[in-house]
Amino acid sequence: MFGGHWSDILANADEALICIEDEDRVGITNAMAGVSNGCDACHMASWSPAYLHVTNGIIDGWLKGKPTKTGVNEQDAEPAPEIANRRVMQELWFRYLAAESHLRSWELQGLSKELGMIQPEAKERAKRWARVAEQADLLSNLAASRKLEGMKEAYKEMTQTCLSCHARNVGGREILIPMAWD
Repeated sequence: MFGGHWSDILANADEALICIEDEDRVGITNAMAGVSNGCDACHMASWSPAYLHVTNGIIDGWLKGKPTKTGVNEQDAEPAPEIANRRVMQELWFRYLAAESHLRSWELQGLSKELGMIQPEAKERAKRWARVAEQADLLSNLAASRKLEGMKEAYKEMTQTCLSCHARNVGGREILIPMAWD
Protein backbone atom coordinates (compact mmCIF):
# COMPACT_ATOMS: atom_id res chain seq x y z
CA MET A 1 0.00 0.00 0.00
CA PHE A 2 2.70 2.50 0.98
CA GLY A 3 4.72 1.66 -2.10
CA GLY A 4 1.64 2.36 -4.17
CA HIS A 5 1.25 5.80 -2.65
CA TRP A 6 4.89 6.64 -3.39
CA SER A 7 4.52 5.24 -6.90
CA ASP A 8 1.47 7.47 -7.41
CA ILE A 9 3.42 10.51 -6.25
CA LEU A 10 6.28 9.67 -8.61
CA ALA A 11 4.02 8.91 -11.59
CA ASN A 12 2.11 12.15 -11.15
CA ALA A 13 5.31 14.19 -10.73
CA ASP A 14 6.60 12.59 -13.93
CA GLU A 15 3.31 13.38 -15.69
CA ALA A 16 3.45 17.00 -14.52
CA LEU A 17 6.96 17.35 -15.96
CA ILE A 18 5.77 16.01 -19.31
CA CYS A 19 2.87 18.46 -19.24
CA ILE A 20 5.28 21.31 -18.42
CA GLU A 21 7.12 20.59 -21.67
CA ASP A 22 3.80 21.02 -23.53
CA GLU A 23 2.77 24.02 -21.38
CA ASP A 24 -0.41 22.08 -20.63
CA ARG A 25 -1.81 23.93 -17.61
CA VAL A 26 -4.79 21.59 -17.14
CA GLY A 27 -2.57 18.51 -17.35
CA ILE A 28 -0.09 20.00 -14.88
CA THR A 29 -2.91 20.90 -12.49
CA ASN A 30 -4.36 17.39 -12.65
CA ALA A 31 -0.95 15.80 -12.13
CA MET A 32 -0.24 18.08 -9.17
CA ALA A 33 -3.58 16.99 -7.68
CA GLY A 34 -2.36 13.40 -8.10
CA VAL A 35 0.85 14.20 -6.22
CA SER A 36 -1.20 15.75 -3.42
CA ASN A 37 -3.62 12.81 -3.34
CA GLY A 38 -0.73 10.35 -3.07
CA CYS A 39 0.63 12.25 -0.08
CA ASP A 40 -2.78 12.56 1.57
CA ALA A 41 -3.63 8.89 1.08
CA CYS A 42 -0.38 7.80 2.69
CA HIS A 43 -0.82 10.16 5.62
CA MET A 44 -4.39 9.06 6.23
CA ALA A 45 -3.29 5.41 6.13
CA SER A 46 -0.29 5.81 8.40
CA TRP A 47 -0.97 8.62 10.86
CA SER A 48 -2.45 7.69 14.19
CA PRO A 49 -5.73 9.28 15.27
CA ALA A 50 -3.78 11.16 17.95
CA TYR A 51 -1.56 12.73 15.32
CA LEU A 52 -4.64 13.77 13.37
CA HIS A 53 -6.07 15.29 16.58
CA VAL A 54 -9.05 12.94 16.62
CA THR A 55 -10.53 13.38 20.07
CA ASN A 56 -12.98 11.29 22.08
CA GLY A 57 -15.71 13.80 21.22
CA ILE A 58 -15.08 13.34 17.51
CA ILE A 59 -15.14 9.55 17.82
CA ASP A 60 -18.34 9.74 19.87
CA GLY A 61 -19.93 11.80 17.07
CA TRP A 62 -18.81 9.28 14.46
CA LEU A 63 -20.29 6.41 16.47
CA LYS A 64 -23.61 8.26 16.65
CA GLY A 65 -23.44 8.96 12.92
CA LYS A 66 -23.38 12.71 13.49
CA PRO A 67 -20.73 15.22 12.49
CA THR A 68 -18.80 16.80 15.35
CA LYS A 69 -17.06 20.09 14.88
CA THR A 70 -13.46 20.23 16.01
CA GLY A 71 -13.21 21.59 19.53
CA VAL A 72 -16.79 20.79 20.49
CA ASN A 73 -17.13 19.01 23.86
CA GLU A 74 -13.42 18.57 24.19
CA GLN A 75 -10.11 20.24 23.55
CA ASP A 76 -7.07 18.38 22.28
CA ALA A 77 -4.30 20.13 24.16
CA GLU A 78 -1.72 17.46 23.44
CA PRO A 79 0.92 18.19 20.82
CA ALA A 80 1.08 15.84 17.89
CA PRO A 81 3.39 12.91 18.64
CA GLU A 82 6.80 12.86 17.03
CA ILE A 83 7.00 10.93 13.79
CA ALA A 84 9.94 9.37 12.10
CA ASN A 85 11.58 11.19 9.20
CA ARG A 86 9.67 14.42 9.88
CA ARG A 87 12.45 16.49 8.29
CA VAL A 88 12.25 14.63 4.97
CA MET A 89 8.46 14.80 4.90
CA GLN A 90 8.48 18.51 5.70
CA GLU A 91 10.99 19.15 2.94
CA LEU A 92 8.76 17.30 0.47
CA TRP A 93 5.76 19.31 1.67
CA PHE A 94 7.61 22.61 1.25
CA ARG A 95 8.73 21.53 -2.24
CA TYR A 96 5.13 20.70 -3.11
CA LEU A 97 3.91 24.09 -1.80
CA ALA A 98 6.62 25.87 -3.80
CA ALA A 99 5.60 23.88 -6.90
CA GLU A 100 1.95 24.91 -6.36
CA SER A 101 3.06 28.54 -6.03
CA HIS A 102 5.03 28.31 -9.28
CA LEU A 103 2.01 26.78 -11.00
CA ARG A 104 -0.27 29.61 -9.83
CA SER A 105 2.18 32.22 -11.13
CA TRP A 106 2.92 30.12 -14.25
CA GLU A 107 6.66 29.90 -13.56
CA LEU A 108 7.36 26.65 -15.34
CA GLN A 109 11.09 26.59 -14.66
CA GLY A 110 10.54 26.88 -10.90
CA LEU A 111 7.73 24.32 -11.04
CA SER A 112 9.96 21.90 -12.91
CA LYS A 113 12.78 22.42 -10.41
CA GLU A 114 10.57 21.71 -7.40
CA LEU A 115 9.04 18.59 -8.96
CA GLY A 116 12.55 17.44 -9.84
CA MET A 117 13.45 17.73 -6.15
CA ILE A 118 10.42 15.58 -5.14
CA GLN A 119 11.12 12.81 -7.64
CA PRO A 120 14.29 11.24 -6.14
CA GLU A 121 12.74 10.70 -2.71
CA ALA A 122 9.50 9.34 -4.17
CA LYS A 123 11.46 7.05 -6.48
CA GLU A 124 13.66 5.74 -3.68
CA ARG A 125 10.72 5.04 -1.38
CA ALA A 126 8.61 3.43 -4.10
CA LYS A 127 11.57 1.18 -4.95
CA ARG A 128 12.15 0.20 -1.32
CA TRP A 129 8.48 -0.58 -0.68
CA ALA A 130 8.30 -2.62 -3.87
CA ARG A 131 11.27 -4.67 -2.68
CA VAL A 132 9.67 -5.22 0.75
CA ALA A 133 6.40 -6.27 -0.90
CA GLU A 134 8.23 -8.64 -3.25
CA GLN A 135 10.01 -10.39 -0.39
CA ALA A 136 6.87 -10.44 1.79
CA ASP A 137 4.96 -12.09 -1.07
CA LEU A 138 7.74 -14.64 -1.43
CA LEU A 139 7.64 -15.35 2.31
CA SER A 140 3.87 -15.70 2.22
CA ASN A 141 4.00 -18.08 -0.74
CA LEU A 142 6.74 -20.17 0.88
CA ALA A 143 4.76 -20.36 4.12
CA ALA A 144 1.57 -21.31 2.28
CA SER A 145 3.49 -24.06 0.50
CA ARG A 146 5.06 -25.14 3.81
CA LYS A 147 8.54 -24.68 2.34
CA LEU A 148 11.36 -23.54 4.58
CA GLU A 149 13.95 -23.43 1.80
CA GLY A 150 14.50 -19.82 0.77
CA MET A 151 12.53 -18.38 3.69
CA LYS A 152 15.56 -17.26 5.67
CA GLU A 153 17.04 -15.51 2.64
CA ALA A 154 13.76 -13.78 1.79
CA TYR A 155 13.31 -12.62 5.38
CA LYS A 156 16.90 -11.36 5.50
CA GLU A 157 16.47 -9.47 2.21
CA MET A 158 13.20 -7.93 3.38
CA THR A 159 14.53 -6.88 6.78
CA GLN A 160 17.72 -5.48 5.26
CA THR A 161 15.60 -3.33 2.97
CA CYS A 162 13.62 -2.15 5.99
CA LEU A 163 16.69 -1.62 8.16
CA SER A 164 18.56 0.40 5.54
CA CYS A 165 15.58 2.73 5.15
CA HIS A 166 15.12 2.98 8.92
CA ALA A 167 18.83 3.75 9.37
CA ARG A 168 18.45 6.61 6.91
CA ASN A 169 15.11 7.98 8.08
CA VAL A 170 14.08 6.65 11.49
CA GLY A 171 17.03 5.46 13.52
CA GLY A 172 17.97 1.96 14.58
CA ARG A 173 15.51 -0.92 14.84
CA GLU A 174 15.94 -4.38 16.28
CA ILE A 175 14.98 -7.36 14.19
CA LEU A 176 13.41 -10.47 15.69
CA ILE A 177 16.16 -12.82 16.80
CA PRO A 178 16.11 -15.77 16.97
CA MET A 179 13.84 -16.60 14.10
CA ALA A 180 12.09 -19.96 13.80
CA TRP A 181 14.69 -21.28 11.38
CA ASP A 182 17.70 -20.29 13.53
